[in-house]
Amino acid sequence: MNHSSIEGSMFIHSNISSGPPVQTSIINRFLEPDHGDNREKLNIVYIKSHKTGGTTVSSILNRFGYKRNLSFAMNSNKNWNGHLRELPLTRESPKDVLLPSLDGGDDWMNYRYNIMDIHVRYNRNVMDMLMMGGTKYIALLRDPVYQLESAFDFFGLAWEIRSLRKKPNAFQLFMTNPDKHMRWASKARRIDLRNNQFHMLGLENKFFNDVPYIKTRVEELDREFDLVMILEHFDESLLLLKKLMNWEFEDILYIKKNQRLARSNINEDISKKVRKWNAADDILYKYFEEKLLARIQEYGASFNSDLIEFQRMNEIVFDRCTGGDATKQHNNKIFEYNTKEDTDTYCNSFVYSFKDWVNIIWESQHLDDPTVES
Repeated sequence: MNHSSIEGSMFIHSNISSGPPVQTSIINRFLEPDHGDNREKLNIVYIKSHKTGGTTVSSILNRFGYKRNLSFAMNSNKNWNGHLRELPLTRESPKDVLLPSLDGGDDWMNYRYNIMDIHVRYNRNVMDMLMMGGTKYIALLRDPVYQLESAFDFFGLAWEIRSLRKKPNAFQLFMTNPDKHMRWASKARRIDLRNNQFHMLGLENKFFNDVPYIKTRVEELDREFDLVMILEHFDESLLLLKKLMNWEFEDILYIKKNQRLARSNINEDISKKVRKWNAADDILYKYFEEKLLARIQEYGASFNSDLIEFQRMNEIVFDRCTGGDATKQHNNKIFEYNTKEDTDTYCNSFVYSFKDWVNIIWESQHLDDPTVES
């Protein structure tokens, strides 16, 4: 696809002030997606774990689904980001927890969703009941060493854990005795600090040290998931997602989200301690990284040329839409790119934050615009 074909597609030809991206006409969201190998697949569950690059993937799915008038499963009571996190997902969640689906009418029993891409723990039995037929299940993992360091910084654990306050190199100090320091953290943060990636995929804390069970569960997840992506091979993972879903290159283009401004130095000693502390995540990550590399080999002869073309198209979008200008957010810990002046809704759709997309999706699914909670 050349430069002009990128500019001539998707959400274009309206001014930036005109609001959300233009949607196509409403399609039948109850339609089974697998009516032939060449038909794009619409239904997907993405298990979004913390600090793994997940917001970037969610922005891709939100852009894809909104353009096609698809229904998103989001928390209707958490009006600033739509996440469920530790809130149990049940068959009755559409009644009082999830947004109404677009074609469900007034009866919550009829609600079925096309896309789920929020923080929510994996529960296959319930998710299968809530999602449309033919739904694909995907996840994204990150090297546990860097995932934990990122979570520690992003969630402000150096301040929340009193034993670490005002201490230099707080993360390194935490890893000298994580059991001791974690007692000062809140329950929510303790979940974020220990094997959080596997936790979001359903592993209970009591199994964190049970290596045989962990390995068995990893193999089960391999059979249950259609694709487990790896952040350290992000573009390659997105090519596999494109192939899985029969999408176009344009559907997987992205501008990075929630990038951090600074990172802690991690030496080999700290790395070993993290892998031991988060052994379940480490086993999970290494297994699926090996699987991903094998799938790349199975992709076919066009993989390298497809990757080059995908990255070329991404550079065009970045240059056209942002110019590299960014805004600091979340207590100046992260930044997100701004759109250029006088741009159009095509660029907006790439630069929208996750909160922007929550607002747009809430409005499209017939709820009032959410207000950001303090």
